[in-house]
Order: sequence, then C-alpha cells, then structure tokens
Amino acid sequence: MTENEALKRMKMCIGISPSENIVNSFKMISDALEELQQYRELGTIEEILKVFNNQRTIIAAQHETLEQYRKIGTIEEFKALKEKSTPMKPIPNISPEEGKVVCWTCPSCKKKYWNGYYFPPLTFDKVCTNCLQAIDWD
Repeated sequence: MTENEALKRMKMCIGISPSENIVNSFKMISDALEELQQYRELGTIEEILKVFNNQRTIIAAQHETLEQYRKIGTIEEFKALKEKSTPMKPIPNISPEEGKVVCWTCPSCKKKYWNGYYFPPLTFDKVCTNCLQAIDWD
C-alpha cells in the first residue's frame, strides 16, 4: 500500500468511525503522512541536509563579517567617521566693514581659523585640528 492509498483509506475511516480517539489518531497520522510527502517533494534527506549545511556556512561567514565590523565600532560611530572623512567647505566669515574674509569656520564644530588675509589658508592641514573634520580648502 502506498502513502497516498493509506491516506485515502484513513480519510474514509475518519468519516465513518464512531470513536473520537480513532478519528483523532487517524487525523494525526494523516497529517504526518501529508507532511512527510511535502518533505519528500523538496528532496531526499541528504539533499535537504546539503542545502541546510550550505546555508549554515553562508550564515557563519556573514556572522564573521558582522563581527569584524563590530570590532571597528558601532554603526553610528562608523557613520560619524565616514561623515568626518568627507571633505566639507569651510564657512567664510566676511568682515562687514571691509567686505573681505577675515576667518574661516569649520562646518562641523564651528572652530574659527585665522590667517590674516591670505585665503585659503596656506598653513592649515586638510582636517580641522579640533574635530578632525576633513576640510576642502580648494
């Protein structure tokens, strides 16, 4: 007798059997056989285990990558560091009396950079010395 034949007979018995225990048992067996058939449609145990193990390998590799990122810092710290490394233009401060730039301000921390009237400043680094924001003096 095949699984399908067994299922058909059990379903027939469920409709005519007076005993609730027998009906419940047949339903449980019927459900188990249907579930088994669904698994068999997916493949053999070996095939399913191969897929499962491949997924475990992929997940383990992703976990390792995630752990490496976590060693660098949190997502928020990494975003802040990335923003700091993106050069930003300094803000020119113009004297209302002279109409000339008298200093520059860091766009992140608002530190002022003075350098007489020679702008862009010739002596400043490419980062703010206060907050390490990358500065685009060009």
